[in-house]
Amino acid sequence: MIMREVINGAGIALADTMMAQDLLQQGKLVTPFSARHTYPARIYLHQRRSIGNKPGTGLFQDWLLAEIADHKPTMGIG
Repeated sequence: MIMREVINGAGIALADTMMAQDLLQQGKLVTPFSARHTYPARIYLHQRRSIGNKPGTGLFQDWLLAEIADHKPTMGIG
């Protein structure tokens, strides 16, 4: 919601690069400063055992991991 509000002119936001990357590339958002801050972050996927075998769970996990892999270079992490 914050990204939508900023695009609509409501103000500014501090955003994670992963969340803003596509909007920055489309020119819908701009970065006012070149400074970037990195922090040790991890991304975790946790699911209950009861949903592990449901249809679509594996597809979602594969999609999510692919999205993360695509965004890692932009985020400056290996």
